[in-house]
Amino acid sequence: MKVSIRLKLFLSYAGILFATLVLVGWNVRMSLSSNFNEFSEKFMGPHERPEPFERGGEVLFEAMESSLIYTTIIAGVIAILVSLLVSFLFTRPITEVIEATKAIARGEYTRRIRNHSNDELGELTQSVNAMADCLQENQRLQQDLITNVAHELATPLTSIRGYLEAMNDGLIKGKKRDDTLELMSEEAHRLSDMLTEVRELAQIQHPNFAIHKRKVNLDALIQKVMLQMEPQLKAKTLTLDYVNKSKEHHLQLDRDRIIQVLQNLLTNAIKYSPKKSVITIKFEDKKLIINDKGTGIPKADLPHLFDRFYRADRSRSRKTGGLGIGLAIVKEVMEAHDGHISVKSKVGKGTSFTCHFH
Repeated sequence: MKVSIRLKLFLSYAGILFATLVLVGWNVRMSLSSNFNEFSEKFMGPHERPEPFERGGEVLFEAMESSLIYTTIIAGVIAILVSLLVSFLFTRPITEVIEATKAIARGEYTRRIRNHSNDELGELTQSVNAMADCLQENQRLQQDLITNVAHELATPLTSIRGYLEAMNDGLIKGKKRDDTLELMSEEAHRLSDMLTEVRELAQIQHPNFAIHKRKVNLDALIQKVMLQMEPQLKAKTLTLDYVNKSKEHHLQLDRDRIIQVLQNLLTNAIKYSPKKSVITIKFEDKKLIINDKGTGIPKADLPHLFDRFYRADRSRSRKTGGLGIGLAIVKEVMEAHDGHISVKSKVGKGTSFTCHFH
């Protein structure tokens, strides 16, 4: 048999109050009886009390008993009413939490609970509301993922399909055929890069994800990644300026993951830098700063820049490709190293990312 917590609280409160009233009534009766006998013996002697006095005493005690019984009954009724009120007030927030969690379990992520107090129940309410916020945000991100992936994958697939149909119909021949094959290859690489980003994020956010730290020369690693980026830099006639002011080059890092961080940040800087501009890298006091002279990021977008699938300029991002995952991966990797990443940007002036190593 299921017994609600409200009934349990009501019975416990009512039982305690009723037992207290009975005990107090019995104690008062015994105390009055003892004091009355002591009074009569002191002033009249143990054998000198007349019969009217005895009958008067009995009547007095009967009246006292009746008064105590009525008082106990009235107090018991009040105790029951108070217990009902207290149990209702105490369990109402719990009932609201139960109803809200059931609604959230059904997918109603906009459901919230009013906070009635600043005690443990208030903390429980805040925790449930925070959970609902996270679930609602995750739902939004999932919807964004579906929308972004559908759009980004559809564009290159449509292009490849169109090229193949044209080639199959004999509409593309000679040198134009070779150029078309190169375009198809580029579109296929875009598809591959987007799928790689999704796989990387899924791997990093997996509960079993772990980094493998060892002593790494970060200065040498930066220069290695700079060499890897030379083709992309030359394609946009960009200059990469590296300044090393760090006294300590060796840090405990996961080499492959830090390479991933550097590649993502530099690729991002290259994409959004104007031609013939300079990208600077500065390594100093366990901080790595990458600064570009691009168009910058609006202030309203900065707090969301490291969110999954978030893109500050969707039209610009579609031109350069990507799903808005790269910076989310960078954030996850830096936090796995007990560090963090920050960003500063001004529209029309450029953007600066800073990796803070532990």
